[in-house]
Amino acid sequence: MLMANFVRKRVCSSLVTFWSLVVPITATVLIAKPVNAEEHTAELDQIVITGTRTPRALEDSPVRVEVITREDLDRLHARSLQDALRYVPGLILRDIGAKGGQAVYMQGLGPDRVLILIDGMPITASTGSTVDLSQIALMDVERIEVVKGALSALYGSSAMGGVINVITRENKAYFAATIMSDLGTYGRYGQDGKVDRRQLGGNLRWRKERASGEFAFDWRDTDGFDLDPDNWPTQSHDGNRLNLDFTGRYQLTDQWQLQFTPSYYRESLEKKFPFGPSLRLINGELAKRYRFGGGATWQDQQYNRQFDFTFLHDYFDDKTWRDNVRTQSRDYKRHTKHGLTRVDLSWQQPLGEQVYITTGALLQRETLERTRTNYRGGRIIRVDEIDGGKASRRAQEVFAQASVFTLSDQVEFLPGVRYQHDSDFGSKWTPKINVMWAPGEVLGRPLYLRAGIGQGYRVPNLRERYFNLDHGWFFVRGNPDLDPETSTSIQLGAEWLDPVSGLKLDLNFYHNRVKDLIGLAFAGAQGGVRILEYDNIRRATTQGLEAGVRLPEFGRFSSGLGYTLLLTEDRDTGKDLVRRPRHQLKGDVTLRLPEWRSELMLLGEWMSSEYVDARNINKSPSWSRFDLRLNVGLGRGLTGYLGIDNITNKYRDLTNPYDLRPVSPRLIYTGLRWDY
Repeated sequence: MLMANFVRKRVCSSLVTFWSLVVPITATVLIAKPVNAEEHTAELDQIVITGTRTPRALEDSPVRVEVITREDLDRLHARSLQDALRYVPGLILRDIGAKGGQAVYMQGLGPDRVLILIDGMPITASTGSTVDLSQIALMDVERIEVVKGALSALYGSSAMGGVINVITRENKAYFAATIMSDLGTYGRYGQDGKVDRRQLGGNLRWRKERASGEFAFDWRDTDGFDLDPDNWPTQSHDGNRLNLDFTGRYQLTDQWQLQFTPSYYRESLEKKFPFGPSLRLINGELAKRYRFGGGATWQDQQYNRQFDFTFLHDYFDDKTWRDNVRTQSRDYKRHTKHGLTRVDLSWQQPLGEQVYITTGALLQRETLERTRTNYRGGRIIRVDEIDGGKASRRAQEVFAQASVFTLSDQVEFLPGVRYQHDSDFGSKWTPKINVMWAPGEVLGRPLYLRAGIGQGYRVPNLRERYFNLDHGWFFVRGNPDLDPETSTSIQLGAEWLDPVSGLKLDLNFYHNRVKDLIGLAFAGAQGGVRILEYDNIRRATTQGLEAGVRLPEFGRFSSGLGYTLLLTEDRDTGKDLVRRPRHQLKGDVTLRLPEWRSELMLLGEWMSSEYVDARNINKSPSWSRFDLRLNVGLGRGLTGYLGIDNITNKYRDLTNPYDLRPVSPRLIYTGLRWDY
């Protein structure tokens, strides 16, 4: 009934808006490789794992999975997860406050409800709550899988909105290597027209008998940009980021494989900005992440059984500070320590010819410490910004899922359930079921229908419960009395494709009904300082549709388009949720020049206006952005590339407090990539 009312009352009017936008920009299209029959067949043969936790062919997955391949990452010049996700339809990337990174929204649910995984294991949030996408490098990545909708039954807390799984590659060559480097400039917004951005990355992959390994590194350095060069700098962060990653595998026996995955991340950033007519500030950050993982896999090929054991320790150490340039000492500094330790077990095996089961269990412990040191009048004052100095939580979870095929193999049922016990919030069951029906050919081409309903669940994180953040002009207060969030997520979709011409159409509806959604609310003022406190929104709804078309090749061109409708509501007030644009378009057009071994892509996105306050009075304006990507094969594994971000050089108005559009001006860069 909910979906019927949704379709009848809102979708039809929004589709009129959609097509009125599509017609004038038919050449603006969705991320899409030029497609021919062989390439499209290879795409459908891709193996994905995130939607079911078992390897499945993409077209056979009962859960809709969107894949960004290694080829896509190279064509887009993506160096971080932020770059890779920018043009995925339905995803919204947002700045993380004054931190400088970005986080992702999915189906109207915020970044704390989108679980970010690396090879199926979570990554600690860089702010105690939100994962910064810019910190995750991609030099060792094979593909990225995106699954939308509640997946708490499979992945536990924080998977209410969906899951993004970054999957590293398993080397099969005796020896392979890649190295790439580029230089970029912001022009008059940079450092006197000089080089403002420098990047260097690469990887080495080798295999010998039973052992294989890959070492990857990525170094990104920037001087930032200044949107007001004539005055005290108002700029992005300047500084550098470094990623070092290693993956080692050893085939102990024909059935046992061991894996070892240490990694290290470091960033050192500063940002200068004015605050008022005379106050000039510098914010700085030194962050380090130490990640150590590994495990073992046992496979029985004869009976199609598999056992996995994985362990992870992820430790994030973050030091930030603020300095008033008119004083001799720093105003304050903060030190945050965030640790995550977990052990996972899983077992997969068939039960007869029609049923395949997956079961698993995990133990997890999370800790968070945060202190602030103030420098006032020559005195040093140390304050714990978490009550008691340190917060922690533990969780024990088990889950089970069964893949059930009908006798005709046209219908597959995928029920599952998870039991979670949290040290602070007790026990919770989260069920789900997915169904896929492949009725056969429609108009001579295959049609796939998918449906799913599941429950989402998220316990309040340690930041929301215990942080007390004094920003000087406003204060953010944690709330230890927060209730866990729960949701019911409905997903309905249809996909029709023509493997010969490459034409692909898909339409997907979603509805998320959330209870106790956590957000910041105004809690009063004291001494002229605004106080914000985390609180529960008792009832909220996010719903809408995603529509996509990938057109057949036309000469040397390939094209497609993706549209997203997002409708949100605080059901207690009847108002829209803040920072959720109603309409979104994303796409690209690609020109291939085989005789020049070249490819040119024009990418575009448009976002409608959005409310910035809970009373729905003030709006941030709509905006559009266009990027250019050029790749030229130079022979012997060498590729030259050129990119322009924000071609039209449009960015937010810094004098308008309600303008929350992207802030980065035009960036032009060029580089080389060598593959051996």
